[in-house]
Amino acid sequence: MVVVPDQCNIVWKGRRCTGLRVEHLLVCERHAIKIGEWAIRQEEVRSKLADSLATSAIADQISAQVNAWGDHWSQQRERLARERAERRPPCPVVYYIRLSEDRIKIGKSDFLARRLKAFRVREEDVLAAEPGSYQEETRRHHQFAHLRTGDYREDFSPGDDLMEHIAQLRAKHGKPFELITRILTEQGRIGKIPDQMAE
Repeated sequence: MVVVPDQCNIVWKGRRCTGLRVEHLLVCERHAIKIGEWAIRQEEVRSKLADSLATSAIADQISAQVNAWGDHWSQQRERLARERAERRPPCPVVYYIRLSEDRIKIGKSDFLARRLKAFRVREEDVLAAEPGSYQEETRRHHQFAHLRTGDYREDFSPGDDLMEHIAQLRAKHGKPFELITRILTEQGRIGKIPDQMAE
């Protein structure tokens, strides 16, 4: 195994992480986040810290810092998940994105994470997705043509039948990025990540 001086020290199943170390740490940013999340989840660690302190004021400060770290680690984990999703292989889906209270876009994309970035919407604004090509997208446009709004052929009002369709897709396929992960895993285009190393 070739060791790069600034390389992360984490080794998993005989393979060393290729990430670069964070300054003053022996691990990369991704593993630092995992270690921080693990530490924050350990009630026993927090209890021992609090018990070993002489005053409750210091314990409150430590508790506030631990909570702040928890928020920081969660934000970092979400950012890394978005970046990881952007690097995934293509997976054609028809998506349903809420652009505003009265506008839902029905479109097709091979790279849904990149499309979110282009529209500047959050992951929770992707209401549903289904496996599909441009033909499936066209079929959905015809199906909901009576709800088309404005000059944009892909924008629709959130009518009852469209919202019911979205609910059915969500029940059938789950969250959009879970669907994409499942499809790519079944096709063997991404590997299954062990639970303890899942990002």
